[in-house]
Amino acid sequence: MRLREELDGRLEELEELRAELDRYRSMLPPFDQSPFPQPAPNLDPPRVVLKDLKIEVPSEFDGKTSEHATFIGSCVFYFINKPTTSSESDGNKVNFVMFRLHGPPSI
Repeated sequence: MRLREELDGRLEELEELRAELDRYRSMLPPFDQSPFPQPAPNLDPPRVVLKDLKIEVPSEFDGKTSEHATFIGSCVFYFINKPTTSSESDGNKVNFVMFRLHGPPSI
């Protein structure tokens, strides 16, 4: 009889512990959710970083018609390979080319 009473007491204790465990479980978020806030996903595309190559500035143009194509080609090559210095605006490119012009204009 004593064994039966002890067993009944243990079963009551077990039920109380189960009830307490259920109360604690109800305080937790569902298993598939983290208790910590998740950062919002970054929807912006990755930013492309332009790098300049180390190339010389085009030589000055003195107005000789025979050197015209070479000068324009050098400027285009410079602008393509120096994207950070030439990407701001077309006005900056025009100013750069004008800075490289020297001598009297040829007609």
